Amino acid sequence: MFLKKSVCSFILSLFSLPLFAFTLPNLAEQPFNVDQFLKQGQWTVVEIWSSHCGICHQHMPSMVEFSRYSKEIQILGISLDGHSGLHNAIDFVKQYQVPFPNLISNGLVVQAWLQELAEVPLNGTPTFLIFNPEGQLKAVQGGYVSVHSFENFVKKRSAQPKIPYLK
Repeated sequence: MFLKKSVCSFILSLFSLPLFAFTLPNLAEQPFNVDQFLKQGQWTVVEIWSSHCGICHQHMPSMVEFSRYSKEIQILGISLDGHSGLHNAIDFVKQYQVPFPNLISNGLVVQAWLQELAEVPLNGTPTFLIFNPEGQLKAVQGGYVSVHSFENFVKKRSAQPKIPYLK
């Protein structure tokens, strides 16, 4: 499914604040400002998942373990179970004892957000987005991705030398 940017902006405006303050409910149905979370000075991996996704079930234990030992990368989950599947999402999070924040949405809203951010379609779950410490999207990858790939991606970009100030 490919949506045009103007349609995506309209859809996002129906479900959230303006694009610079993208807000989704957490699993307690409280508003959560995604953009503010992304700009906390840390690399962030966003995992888009569904409680009905077999690969998500396989992958979540490694994300839980990774979230407990990684000091450089924070994690945010976004469930595509929608409001009608909120209990499924809550059960999924309880089953894997997920310690990082998880939000609830649906494919249409997340598709619009991803289209606005990266101009790519949402091709299924899981999908991973990597944001730098300033909250800028640096990568999008669908399918199973090892946590070591996240570490390597961040290390490679964090180790890049800074351009010295020229007088």
